Amino acid sequence: SAIGKRTLAVLLVEELKKRRRTADMIFTGQTGWLQGWPHGVVLDAMINDFVSGGIEGAILDSWNDLQPEFMILEGQGSLVHPFFPGGFEILAAGQVQGFLLVDAPKRPHLDGFPGYPMPNPQRVVRIAEMLTEKKLIGVGINRENMNTSDITQAKNQYQKIFKVPVAEPLSEGVSLLVDALEALSYGKK
Repeated sequence: SAIGKRTLAVLLVEELKKRRRTADMIFTGQTGWLQGWPHGVVLDAMINDFVSGGIEGAILDSWNDLQPEFMILEGQGSLVHPFFPGGFEILAAGQVQGFLLVDAPKRPHLDGFPGYPMPNPQRVVRIAEMLTEKKLIGVGINRENMNTSDITQAKNQYQKIFKVPVAEPLSEGVSLLVDALEALSYGKK
């Protein structure tokens, strides 16, 4: 939680629109709703039995209203977060074509849970790939507790491990990640 998933989603939509692509963010939390995004659900307020249907409904609403080329589903929690595992429903109901990882390499523990170390990003990616049968297409780095040298080192490490574009969105933008989204889209045609 509080790692930059929504921020990355917003920046991806903004960059896609700059490129004259139609895009929408499907929000999955109260902040997206408060910010006025038109399509989404507040997962925390839903009975779990209805979460998948709520996400599917938001996707259909987005399609019916905008017919966007890209729908960016905002992440929630983590697949392996012991208290906020909302990512599974998003992947399952969203029928994603690919996914991005957001990680804070220098964060020692889950936000607000000092007794719980950050999960291994490779494990998270393996689980997501197993659940979706889709591939990781990029990584967003949260620069928390990092200087420029740390960011460069983390980017190089993640590129070596995952062999996908890696960006620190707040300082360098998301152009590389949007290139990966567009390549995924073009690959389907």
